Amino acid sequence: DRGFALLAEVLETRKRTLGPQHAETAQAHRTLGLRLMDLDNCAAALVHFEAALRIYTSPDRPSPRPLTLGRAHAILGTCQACLEQFKEAEENLTRAMPLLKSGESIGQQRRDFEKLLEVMLRLGRTPAERAAVEEELRGLQE
Repeated sequence: DRGFALLAEVLETRKRTLGPQHAETAQAHRTLGLRLMDLDNCAAALVHFEAALRIYTSPDRPSPRPLTLGRAHAILGTCQACLEQFKEAEENLTRAMPLLKSGESIGQQRRDFEKLLEVMLRLGRTPAERAAVEEELRGLQE
């Protein structure tokens, strides 16, 4: 896939020129991971999403914007759900939700809450455990 090859080249160029811990390198990891998800290669995508999150949360770097960190957790959680790593997916999607309220579109927030609810159902969470997520989702649909 030509698009994948170009994105892999961008990642390598950013690592070489900006360094492996640069925010633009994290963005390149994220973009490559999204392309891999489009190609139904969740396992390979996971490596890139985890790398991006490690860069964003590195103690050697300034804290990223809440929205950037929230998207990183949400994308990682979605990928983990694809791999049926539901406990990890629930953790990352739950971390993402308050961060995404700072600027994510309503439509994207709705999709992320729906994914979290789907994961919670797969984990057999009780109605009481799902209630707060369902309430947030209802609020986004109004």
